[in-house]
Amino acid sequence: MFGKTSLSLGKKAVYGPTVEEGMLIQDLEVEARNILIDTYNNAVNLFAKEKPIDGLDSFGKKITDLYDDVNRSINHTLLHLANEIDHGNSMIKEARDELDTFHRDYTDSLHSQTFPSPFISRFTDNLQQRSKNLSEAITSYETKLQNNEQAESPAVLVQVLQEQYNAIIRCSARVSEIQRKSQSLHETFKRIFQNKDRKISDLRLDSEENGKQSVVNSVQTAYDEYLEERRRLLEKRDTTTDFSTICAPDTKAGGLFGKSKFSFGSGNSSLNKGTSALSKPAGT
Repeated sequence: MFGKTSLSLGKKAVYGPTVEEGMLIQDLEVEARNILIDTYNNAVNLFAKEKPIDGLDSFGKKITDLYDDVNRSINHTLLHLANEIDHGNSMIKEARDELDTFHRDYTDSLHSQTFPSPFISRFTDNLQQRSKNLSEAITSYETKLQNNEQAESPAVLVQVLQEQYNAIIRCSARVSEIQRKSQSLHETFKRIFQNKDRKISDLRLDSEENGKQSVVNSVQTAYDEYLEERRRLLEKRDTTTDFSTICAPDTKAGGLFGKSKFSFGSGNSSLNKGTSALSKPAGT
């Protein structure tokens, strides 16, 4: 169709409009320009009339939902394992602290002539505290197992109220301790996250204040970053190409399309995919 190459129809040779390599669209002859515009408009209209495949959108949504469900399930399992790891690390730390205390007591007892030694004193105190806790637990169970007549006696009611009061005091002390640690962790993370471009692999807690970073926090932060990255990828994939930007004049190439956007030569032409139609020049 384009170029000096002839199309053979029987024994006759038909020549189309002359198109040279490197020509711009405004340099084409009217006939060649109209052929190009008609071809492009016909292609755009053809694609516009095509119907989407039935069920394709719903199938894609099902795949996406399944993918998200699997990721949530994996993340839930990881968080459960991370909680167990954190609990185990906490128990190990308590055991190490207790072992260090016993080692210090033993070392001091070797150089001390006092009796009983600090080791024996602390060990005895621990046994007494354990005995007291067990006695309170046994008393609590005995109270629950008493019959209704005994439960109605003032002495039993006073004892129950006293035990409840003691339990509330212990819970309050524990809540206060947890709140204090939570505020300390909050301040530490606030300082760390002041630099928003910092990656999770670079985050480190102050070992002197809070020890190592919680495994649960690491897993949750990594999962949140994964969701954010996936959201950006989906938004980038759904972005459509603006044909008006492609057809904008290229000042470097000196033409409507530019050499990198549109090319002619040897009877072959290439068009970039777009969403809008070209219009014929006025008066053609």
